[in-house]
Amino acid sequence: EWAHQRGVGTMSEMIYGFPSETPQSFIQGVETLIDKGVDKVLIFPLQLFPGIELRTPASRARFGLQTRFRLMEDYFGIYGADRSKRGSQPEEEGWDGNLAAAEVEEVVVGSDTSSFDDYLIMRRYAFYLMALLGRGYGLPLFQFCRNAGLSAAPLIGHLARSAFPKDSYLHAQFKEYDERATQELYPTREACQQDALGKLARGVAIRGRKLNLIFLGRIFRSAEGLGEFSERCHEFLVTQAALDPRWERAVQFHQE
Repeated sequence: EWAHQRGVGTMSEMIYGFPSETPQSFIQGVETLIDKGVDKVLIFPLQLFPGIELRTPASRARFGLQTRFRLMEDYFGIYGADRSKRGSQPEEEGWDGNLAAAEVEEVVVGSDTSSFDDYLIMRRYAFYLMALLGRGYGLPLFQFCRNAGLSAAPLIGHLARSAFPKDSYLHAQFKEYDERATQELYPTREACQQDALGKLARGVAIRGRKLNLIFLGRIFRSAEGLGEFSERCHEFLVTQAALDPRWERAVQFHQE
């Protein structure tokens, strides 16, 4: 409130995957921030960095932590004077005067209180949060609801949990989204790094690292995708209006 009165934007970051956390408890925390008026909320998966307590074998066993490895965004490439000279096999010191490097992160994808399927749901939740609030596609609706004393925050969870069985375009897109979110994960650090270094050596593009931006363009720059997405938002609002007549104004606002 203090920041908004002075025209100062607010932002918060949330990390998913801590011990004892569930999707429901995490989403409740995010919705509290949204309802309090935080302008932008970013979500990141829990990473196990060297030296932290959760990375120890005892903590992994105690909380049932399940992890996978993936490339860090923009932290891979070939570095050297002549990028066109590449050998067929990567070496420890690089090749033809060039150095290949790929940074890898270990992320928590499950625990005693959350599953890998929950991880994928939260991956989609982060996508919708970015689309609706971070990129502003849902900002007018959220602001209208807040001014009317209503919370539109549950819409994000509603979308994240949906498989869109009635929507051919969205169903296909998010089926691929889940597949690519799974494919970017490796069982070991070495497997992830070797695959990346091999592709760099062969000049093969490493695709899909900015998965949310890729699918943001696919959905919101497609008339079919945008139409189906709007229908699902309308469906949520109508359901809310059946429980609370105050939501009828939000339904009308969305239609307009």
